[in-house]
Amino acid sequence: MTRPAHDAAYQAANAANAANAVNAVNAVDAVDAALITRRSVRAFLPTPVPRADLEAILEVASRAPSGTNTQPWKVYVLTGDSLTRLSKALLAAYDDPQRDTLYREEYAYYPREWVSPYIDRRRKIG
Repeated sequence: MTRPAHDAAYQAANAANAANAVNAVNAVDAVDAALITRRSVRAFLPTPVPRADLEAILEVASRAPSGTNTQPWKVYVLTGDSLTRLSKALLAAYDDPQRDTLYREEYAYYPREWVSPYIDRRRKIG
């Protein structure tokens, strides 16, 4: 490789490395922003979410880590009458005075007895 060609290749590699570094910083900033601004939402607008947005969210979510890479999730997206029927059935089950005797957890989501360090973390946040 001639000296000018070498210099051009070196400059191109440095430019690519600089762009990668900027992209890495932007990615870190994006993750930091997502973590810092996260919140729990327990009420939702009736506004439909565009299909393209749902597909993009599910595409990213499909890469989420899982314990021992078992990837145990199944995703169902409902709209229209199917969503309305499911919502009504869930509300009816929730409002049923017999719900605690009719419906049981398949497994304990949380431990029955907390041990350190987990109990310490829970106590720390109140």
